[in-house]
Amino acid sequence: MRKPMQLAIVLTIVLAGTAYGDYMNCSGSTYWLAGWDIDVFGNFWPVIRELPICYLVIEVVSTTPPPEGSSTTGGSSGGGGGPGVINTTPPSPDISIESVSDADPNDVVLQIVYSVNLTRFIRYTRNGSVIFETSPTNYVHVGSLQHDLWRDDNTMTVAACNGAGCNEATAHVYRKMQARSDNQQIWFTYLMWEASPDEPLHTNLYAASYAHWVTGDFLYASYNVQTTGARNGKVMHVESQATLGASGDTPKPGWTSAWQMHTSDGTVIALQTGTCNRNQNTYTVATSLCSAPERFALDGDSAGSHIIQHIGGISNVYWAPDTIGPVSGATTITLNP
Repeated sequence: MRKPMQLAIVLTIVLAGTAYGDYMNCSGSTYWLAGWDIDVFGNFWPVIRELPICYLVIEVVSTTPPPEGSSTTGGSSGGGGGPGVINTTPPSPDISIESVSDADPNDVVLQIVYSVNLTRFIRYTRNGSVIFETSPTNYVHVGSLQHDLWRDDNTMTVAACNGAGCNEATAHVYRKMQARSDNQQIWFTYLMWEASPDEPLHTNLYAASYAHWVTGDFLYASYNVQTTGARNGKVMHVESQATLGASGDTPKPGWTSAWQMHTSDGTVIALQTGTCNRNQNTYTVATSLCSAPERFALDGDSAGSHIIQHIGGISNVYWAPDTIGPVSGATTITLNP
């Protein structure tokens, strides 16, 4: 004769955690639960179980073997298997990247959406390297767009994680360097000291024309997700080069200049240039000045201008000092990225 089935049923809802929907946000701690069991004779016996805090636990335990040839929960047809237990482990959380903001190019922010009730922490990875982990948040600050931190194509990955694992979402930021240039003329008059066997030392007035050639290197940022706010990280002014060039026996002028731009913080700056050797192979006579702003331009006003401030000085022993006439022509050249 078959013995009656002995069942021990424990139904526990732990109030120590905070419940969200079908699952609870578990801390990984455990607690001890005291309860009662009943035998076939109707006697109650105390039982103690160790359970994880904040899980909803439903456990059904059978102490009597099932009829021969039948199956059990978790087993295969034809016998075998074990007690039936409902799996209460929460699934991995969902996550997506909604948008990116580079309104502050030194503090780029990803806006994300994730399963609030399931997420224990957020992990940020750039180009395969884990940068940091943080508590759940809808705004992930991924750092500066300074060009030495990024490649041409960069993968930004955010992962929502819990005890069951992580789910990921990715976005790409693309950095591309481009050059812009312009070439216009300036001209002015100057005096030179001259002498010959038949004439004493004297000065003569000459007119000179020079090409004012300006090149700017700009670094762009773009994304494969929606952007929000001002695009102050879109254009970075990396370097400017300016050359005054001429052919023949035109003297090499001494000069000063500045690179002017409207920066992402709303400030208009004029950076002094310094001597360099660029763009000079085209001319017989050339002198160049360069600057390296490495600044982000204000959204809507990303242009940069090279401004000739002064031409003078003695770069030729025969050039009379301070005898340069007014400079005409393109003393300012503006490049629009």
